[in-house]
Amino acid sequence: ISCATMVSVHAQTTYASTKIQEIGGQVFILEDKQNNLSLEEIVNSEAFTKSENKVPNMGVTESSFWLRIPIKNTSDEANLILMLEQPFIDAVEFYTPNSDGSFDVIKLGEYKAFHNRTYTDPNYLFDLHIPIGEERIFYMKVSGKEQIQLPLVIGPKQLILEKRKQGDLLSGLYFGIIFAMMLYNLFIYFT
Repeated sequence: ISCATMVSVHAQTTYASTKIQEIGGQVFILEDKQNNLSLEEIVNSEAFTKSENKVPNMGVTESSFWLRIPIKNTSDEANLILMLEQPFIDAVEFYTPNSDGSFDVIKLGEYKAFHNRTYTDPNYLFDLHIPIGEERIFYMKVSGKEQIQLPLVIGPKQLILEKRKQGDLLSGLYFGIIFAMMLYNLFIYFT
């Protein structure tokens, strides 16, 4: 399989110089209008086009979309995480290549049991085990009835999980303030 562009991950093991990269503009996309293409057909397809947007937007459609995600690990970290920051996608299938040419698949989605996820997070997180200095090509299939936007980020496992904790903390703070204001206004109303 040859791809013209490889996503290059530059991450250091120290927190100060480690970063998370948005890779939505560096993936390749193929629309499956009939929702019937097999993984073998996808792997051998020449019909992929490079995404032109930082966050690919597929709109509202009945089609499924396949993403070819080529990644070259030039970091000091072999355990990376790919995060799809869009919890409202109905179905997500993530294909990880094996050394023998086969693929392992993880099937997640809005209607799948939440406890089957590796990480208890509403976003879709996938472990990427890419030895330092090597390349891998991953595939992702997404479909949904709502608008499909694909904000994809990649980074070291620790940094991605810390980012999610910070997001949870900010959400908790926001909802706490809203709840306090509701109680305050309810108190005023009854007074």
